[in-house]
Amino acid sequence: MMSFLRLPYEVRCMIYELCLVVDYDIAPYPSLFELHRQTLFESKFTRRMQHLRLWKKPKPELPQINLLRVSKQIRNETVPILCGKNQWQMPTHWGWGNLNTFDIEETIFVLHKRHFRNIVVCFDWRDVAHTVSQSQILEFGNEHPAGAHLHNVAFSHTFNLSSYVSTLGTTAAQLMKLIPYLDNLVIDIEQLYCPDGCCRGAVMTYFENHFVSQVACQLCLSSGNIKVEIRGLENPEEEELVYVGWGFDADGPVNKVTLKKRWEFELRLFCDEMRRRSGWTI
Repeated sequence: MMSFLRLPYEVRCMIYELCLVVDYDIAPYPSLFELHRQTLFESKFTRRMQHLRLWKKPKPELPQINLLRVSKQIRNETVPILCGKNQWQMPTHWGWGNLNTFDIEETIFVLHKRHFRNIVVCFDWRDVAHTVSQSQILEFGNEHPAGAHLHNVAFSHTFNLSSYVSTLGTTAAQLMKLIPYLDNLVIDIEQLYCPDGCCRGAVMTYFENHFVSQVACQLCLSSGNIKVEIRGLENPEEEELVYVGWGFDADGPVNKVTLKKRWEFELRLFCDEMRRRSGWTI
């Protein structure tokens, strides 16, 4: 039998792509809300299937990551395809739940950062819900009246807004490490705000000051042409803020001249701060 490694490299890459590339976003570190909803779904699904006497649960086609364990050579050939050909969802709950601060440097986004090309960042206000009342919101869902009512509890609302500062800052710091290697970046802010939208203005200010400013500065300093897409904008005013006020381009790669002009002051402060830190080069 002919050895697999004797096949031409191009043929092996075609086989790797068939085994590793999927048509959905890969989320290696599900958020607390996603885990909670998945647990509820599985319990309801199991009861329903038992009632109907159906035992097989359909599962999505998963990347065959066991290929990475075959040998060092195959691992070196498959990691760029697994990380570069798929679209990955980057977590935003650093330091919470199943992804604590000490695990950050050991995530796949750090260990294989130079191989990633397509990243999706989905912000969700439900990921910072850690009070008793907010845990009940998760059971009701995002649009349920009871969930919206519980969210208006004064203490939980204050906790939610204050938690965004650390969440946005840490996510920006991790994303900045990937930006020099990316081709496409999608930032989804559809669930960034509470269901009532009462905190939309305040959260948008936090989002601009603690996330967008840092990401924009890193985009200005990167050498590649990255296409940035912002999802979840509700009205023309928000679109004007993103594509005019922040300097992003709605149709293609970011225009670095426009971006540098908009963030000139923040970029100067950013470069000064990076020069003061050991291990950073500008």
